[in-house]
Amino acid sequence: MAAAHGSVNSEPERPVAAVEVVVRGKVPPAAVDHARAVVEAAARHARAPVLSVQVELVQSRGRKAELSAVARVILDVAGRTARVRVAAETVADAVDLLRSRLVYRLDRLGRRTSWPHPLPPGP
Repeated sequence: MAAAHGSVNSEPERPVAAVEVVVRGKVPPAAVDHARAVVEAAARHARAPVLSVQVELVQSRGRKAELSAVARVILDVAGRTARVRVAAETVADAVDLLRSRLVYRLDRLGRRTSWPHPLPPGP
């Protein structure tokens, strides 16, 4: 029973929907796996069930643009949408930026006083 000490979590871990990843351009398979793992881990910070997760990874080609990689994620968190978009030099860098911004966005979404917002009174 001593093993249970320290492993007790005050909130039950919520399941996260399967992460759907769409790739545009030459994105390495390792970057896709990394994005899936990062988004799944970040989605566990949601304070409500994550119903769907869509990730888009884009690697532009032919340009010498400094920020040629883009990572986007859209989550449905109990009927509310959380969106994050980041750009970086590489897809791996974009995914790493996505992690902290997604956790921040989910934290802000979870701080709302009512979940979900009630409808405004009708006429």
